[in-house]
Amino acid sequence: MIGLTKDGALTLNSNPVNSKDEMADLISSRLQGREKKVVFIDFDDDANYGEAVALLDLAKRNGAAVLGIMKKKNRPTPDTLIGI
Repeated sequence: MIGLTKDGALTLNSNPVNSKDEMADLISSRLQGREKKVVFIDFDDDANYGEAVALLDLAKRNGAAVLGIMKKKNRPTPDTLIGI
């Protein structure tokens, strides 16, 4: 699971990652040989949008076939995107 905090800190499976280059290497090595190349993301609500999109792209370029978004447990799932 890739994480991005509002302060721009990166994590992989809740472990700190020092750079995007390191994240790319970690994603690539962990997905290598897996049949299902799924990466889950859990970004802070206040994380920089541009950085979040860059991380999604980084995951895809390094082998992720499917990206899954983690939902906050204490928030209901909306019925519609209107008003979000």
